[in-house]
Amino acid sequence: MLRYADTINATTFGVTPHVSADWREATMDAIGTYSQFTSGGSALQGSILFARSFRLKEKLLYEIGGFAGGSAHNDGAHTGQVLIDTKLRFAYRRADLFLGAAAGRACYGGTCSRLLIGESGVSAVRGAAIGSLTFTPSMVSDSIKYADMQGIFFWSRDRLDVGASAGHRFGDQLQEFGTDTRTWASFTATQWVAPRLGIVLGAGTYPMDLTQGFPGGRFASLSVTIRAARR
Repeated sequence: MLRYADTINATTFGVTPHVSADWREATMDAIGTYSQFTSGGSALQGSILFARSFRLKEKLLYEIGGFAGGSAHNDGAHTGQVLIDTKLRFAYRRADLFLGAAAGRACYGGTCSRLLIGESGVSAVRGAAIGSLTFTPSMVSDSIKYADMQGIFFWSRDRLDVGASAGHRFGDQLQEFGTDTRTWASFTATQWVAPRLGIVLGAGTYPMDLTQGFPGGRFASLSVTIRAARR
């Protein structure tokens, strides 16, 4: 069940194919979702990203990547986004410090806006846990300026994977969606009942997407995930 901006409630069933690959100095991730609403109507969305890293020094890496994504709905509405980003990473033991910037375009409602996004943060691995903290100032067409601070945590052991995220937004908001929510949080838990079959429970809130005109909201989901390969 989904709720959008506290105005629209909907129940949906969907399928989400997800393909990812990691090489020594590159990574690729592609995901898509087809959703069918019980009240009628459907939606299709997807994204793909690729990143390639180059070692400048023993502990310093340069990364360049690209992202493309979008959505289409049965009423004819559609969105799209393309970004090119670069990043410097400094690796120290089991932690990374990173600083980067991205530029691109986001289209919705018949218009395309310029995007400029900065990123800085730290990530670390400790045992079975992975965590990161990022700060991302953004500007949309020189008129909307804001910054997000977000923390992400992931922990895995035996047949259980647990993830959580929380964030806060500083700066401008789009008021036409009727919400001024600036803080969000969510969690997900996956219980692997077989090496390639898991039950996923998720719930939380998410902010409005100022680059594609999507309102924020809250969600709860129960799904089944099937892996083509062992974890």
